[in-house]
Amino acid sequence: MIPRWLAGLLVVALVGGCGKKEPPKPPVSEGVPVSGAPVDAQQLGTEMFELIDRIADYRSSHEGRPPKSLRQLGVDSLTPNSIRRLAVQGRTFTVTVAYRRPQGRAVQACSAGEDALEQAALNEGRFAVSCDTPSGPQGFEVVR
Repeated sequence: MIPRWLAGLLVVALVGGCGKKEPPKPPVSEGVPVSGAPVDAQQLGTEMFELIDRIADYRSSHEGRPPKSLRQLGVDSLTPNSIRRLAVQGRTFTVTVAYRRPQGRAVQACSAGEDALEQAALNEGRFAVSCDTPSGPQGFEVVR
């Protein structure tokens, strides 16, 4: 036999769970612009996020010190399509990824810091990047 207080608690829990549910958000696929972010910013952001994640992993196993260069991390600074840069100041860092051939692109380069990991974790994979465009610096939200 169930005690009255437990039965009452179950009824309250069931009634409380019968409210109107929020419709599910559509899945976010990689490479699709989010919040007006151009595809170029999305591509650079994806590459940048991978580098930031690797740098954070390195830092966690090296007493909180980030690598001084991408070479120390074991990553090439040049790829066929991009140039990668790492700026370290104390224990914080910023990653910049630029297109090698920026002509005709909506975005030439984008930068983000280690806070991109936290932003992505809290915002369903979305994080802010600062980008250089032909019309000047702009901020975009991209998806990892």
